[in-house]
Amino acid sequence: MLISDPSALAEVAAKLWRNGLPAVEEDLARAGGPVADALRRALARAAHLLSRAESERELRDALILRLTGVPELASMVEAFRAMSPGPGLRSRWPMSDQPAPGLARVLDGREGDARWCAWSPDGHWLVSISSGFSSDRRNAVRLWNARTWRPGPTFDHGADGSNWIYDCVLPSSGEWLATYAAGTVWIRDMDSMLAVFAEFEADLLKMRTREGMAIARSRGKLKGRQPKLTARQQAELARMHATGDYTIAELMEVFSIGRATVYRVLDRTKTTGTTGAETPR
Repeated sequence: MLISDPSALAEVAAKLWRNGLPAVEEDLARAGGPVADALRRALARAAHLLSRAESERELRDALILRLTGVPELASMVEAFRAMSPGPGLRSRWPMSDQPAPGLARVLDGREGDARWCAWSPDGHWLVSISSGFSSDRRNAVRLWNARTWRPGPTFDHGADGSNWIYDCVLPSSGEWLATYAAGTVWIRDMDSMLAVFAEFEADLLKMRTREGMAIARSRGKLKGRQPKLTARQQAELARMHATGDYTIAELMEVFSIGRATVYRVLDRTKTTGTTGAETPR
């Protein structure tokens, strides 16, 4: 990702929509420099708002609104604004809900208010308890990956309202997670929970990859593996072989390709009937 390129923010928006914030943050961390660092911080602080965009266009508008006012990104935002097609949201004044300078990140699990949270002993995971996410007042425990900040799956004590989760405890070893609800304590194996988390992240990555490939195909940017020889070169190879004056080894040397490629070209030209190629020697 070339952060100095005027179209860099358009690439960021597209990747945010396809792959989510963690993938973009990894790219920006590799790019380095004051602009990339400023963009990474700004995206992390607005992550809870950007994640709620329901379309790529809505995400682009939210990016413009949330990044306006960041000095290091001024020229990038203006270039992105000029590139954005059609009507869109524009702010005449600075947003009134800009984050405080000390804010690093906002996590949004969408299950209601966060009532409680705790770090795992190694600092790699964050555990939070939500206030509820449906009419029967179920609440849940959610794991967060502190290295990628991806939200993981939720765990609860069932649909019964009496099973409200009040507290949870992680031992110093980090092997177990204990949750307390109305007279019952549930002990969960962290290794099993993290395995579910890993599967969840893998499924999310596959889904986003498929979406990105579909978008690229629709825009004509994903055409698959290109042939090593042009159509004219393939026709010439078939013609030369049909004369009987060239062996497969000689054709390999002339066109700088492997034996398998020569046979594929000859089989293809046989099928299409472009030449009267004989069986290779």
